Amino acid sequence: MCAHKLKIHPKSNRIEYMDTARSLCMLWIVAIWHMGRYMDIKLPIYNPYGTIVTRGVLATFTFLSGFFLGQITCTTRQNIATFYIKRLKRFYILYAISCISLYGIYIIRNDIAYISSFLQLLLSLTGLACFTPPLMPLTVWFLCMMIFLYTVTPLILIRKATYYKIFTAFIIYIALIIFYNLGVMDKNLLLYFPVYCLALLTPPNIRILKESFSMNLFLISFIFSTTCTILCVNVNSVTMHILTEISICILILEISKLITFPRMQKISSRISYASMCTYLFHRQYFTIIYKIFNCNGSTAFAWLIAMPLLIIICYFIQKSYDSGLDFCTIKMKINVNKKFNKDNTSHR
Repeated sequence: MCAHKLKIHPKSNRIEYMDTARSLCMLWIVAIWHMGRYMDIKLPIYNPYGTIVTRGVLATFTFLSGFFLGQITCTTRQNIATFYIKRLKRFYILYAISCISLYGIYIIRNDIAYISSFLQLLLSLTGLACFTPPLMPLTVWFLCMMIFLYTVTPLILIRKATYYKIFTAFIIYIALIIFYNLGVMDKNLLLYFPVYCLALLTPPNIRILKESFSMNLFLISFIFSTTCTILCVNVNSVTMHILTEISICILILEISKLITFPRMQKISSRISYASMCTYLFHRQYFTIIYKIFNCNGSTAFAWLIAMPLLIIICYFIQKSYDSGLDFCTIKMKINVNKKFNKDNTSHR
């Protein structure tokens, strides 16, 4: 069964249904998993099964990040420097603002303790909170983990040979297992690092990602993920959790292919664009509307007013941030060119 032809933008190499997948994942985490705790109707997801599904959703986020980063080149010092600078601009600055604001909320109201000490703030900003489990931030822990994943990415991609990438990823994972057994690392790194590496090593032209919706793949991933989810509740195995995350990830990607249509794509692309900002700042937003102003916690208010407003706000925050970065980059290039031309003139 084929729903429709997938669109791939040649300039950005962006696959449209992956925007839908990112949007679905963000809505599950923010609008359902987190916002559900503020609503008058208690959703039947706060149980071991819901936790496992949420891990699969976060694994999809991880896979999407790794898949696109796996297509970049990190074989020279300049490539590696460019990679880190882009991560700094696109991710870290907003992440740092989010962490600092969460700590600021705690200083103002110490009953809201997402980041509750200056030490925890420093560890979160450096990504080292992953290696001090008691001090992992309560809400941005996933992006704190991503700092570590981004840090080791050039180590894995520094050689083009696939066997080198696999060997390096394997060595890093062995080190993580040792750290975890010593009790100095959060378990989430063990669960998500293999998914990230799988994405890094996935060829960009692999058929399973470029083909349209497959009913066979959908059914296989649905049955497999359902079976693994049930087993995970009873068998606390890292391997079983990883298999479940991967199967849920495939299922989400297939659902995204099915529901990605031209009219919906405009909406999903905007939600996807705002997704990182929404994840970074939704706790601050919830604090303002629910904790400080005591807004109505009804389900209708949450999903029809609060959530759409959050996405709109975060979309314009991201847009303003990107515009500001572009302006600063252009300004710096102009100043560098002026200085270069001035030096050339003076030498003449």
